[in-house]
Amino acid sequence: MEKILCEKELRLELEDREWSFEYTDHDRLIARAIVVDDEGFFYFVRANRDDDFGKATLIETSGGGVEPGEAPDEAILRELKEELGAETEILCKLGVVSDYYNLIHRHNVNNYFLCRVLSFGEKHMTQDEIESFHLSILKLRYEEAVDEYEKCRDSKLGRLIGNRELPVLKRARELLLKGKSMEIYDISQEVFGCEVYPGDPAPVREKLSDMSDGALYNLTAFSMCAHNGTHADAPYHFYNDGKTINQVSLESFVGFAYVAEHEGEITGCDAEMILKDAAAADPRAAERILVKGKAVLTKEGAEVFAEAGIRLFGNESQTVGPEDAPMEVHLIMLGAGIVLLEGIRLEKVPEGVYILSAAPLNLGGADGAPCRAVLLRL
Repeated sequence: MEKILCEKELRLELEDREWSFEYTDHDRLIARAIVVDDEGFFYFVRANRDDDFGKATLIETSGGGVEPGEAPDEAILRELKEELGAETEILCKLGVVSDYYNLIHRHNVNNYFLCRVLSFGEKHMTQDEIESFHLSILKLRYEEAVDEYEKCRDSKLGRLIGNRELPVLKRARELLLKGKSMEIYDISQEVFGCEVYPGDPAPVREKLSDMSDGALYNLTAFSMCAHNGTHADAPYHFYNDGKTINQVSLESFVGFAYVAEHEGEITGCDAEMILKDAAAADPRAAERILVKGKAVLTKEGAEVFAEAGIRLFGNESQTVGPEDAPMEVHLIMLGAGIVLLEGIRLEKVPEGVYILSAAPLNLGGADGAPCRAVLLRL
């Protein structure tokens, strides 16, 4: 993640509409940060307060007062190390938000920075932060963070904090997305040179018209098995009354997915760990699991995925389960309505969360179909 050019910093002047204004007797210079990692997660602190502001559970950016002789950019790096235990770098300054806490007669000058996590270590919170605010760390996606701020609007202080921080969070996300190219991973095999399951017919290409022979155009015909190369299995593959490929909802093939690297058998315990990692990375991605490596799904692993109710399971092999005896695993997975995406290629894809697009050819009444599967990462 590179330094970001913020052409125009935010400048916000906010009033305290929760408590009546009487007077202001002090200013506080504060450094705060929107903190992000390379996976797109944002980091905040959770504070449980029970003081003059009332009893409330709040979400807030990490940060604190700028000490004498300290610049705001120096202060924020110190604060993030203390509160989050994080070594960070400043990507840019987001701006300054001026707001008031009328209850304690204070004017806050909040300097906001956008910071990237380099590493995590030991936290060094003050005793007051530990005992009075019970600070803990929140790791959230952007949408989850917005939801958390909205939930905290049931308290006066929560509304003040949300009014101050949501515009800054939105601006940070805009800058992170601006000019960022989408990574596209083609995880499909080329059809005429693809892997073929033992006993299945291989793809055959026939040139019907060839310009090199004097024809006016090139024209190709081909024939292939529905399970050649990168393809999807529908329940009808092993269940005569199961859904055919054209009857399976496209939502199974398109959406968030998690790529997990694994070698050897995928046992029940392995499957549970993969699902746990996927849910921790992004709960939406746990619906579609793609396994990178020479992995073989066992009966016990299949039962775990079936019980979890995932939509799709994909692997690099031409079949799911042992190649010499794949039926048992297929029956478990397809019987649970799980679409199987077989023959994908993930060697160049890092573990993590992606958007999968693997819509199969619309072959009416077929038990499977080839697909051009791609993974997208912002």
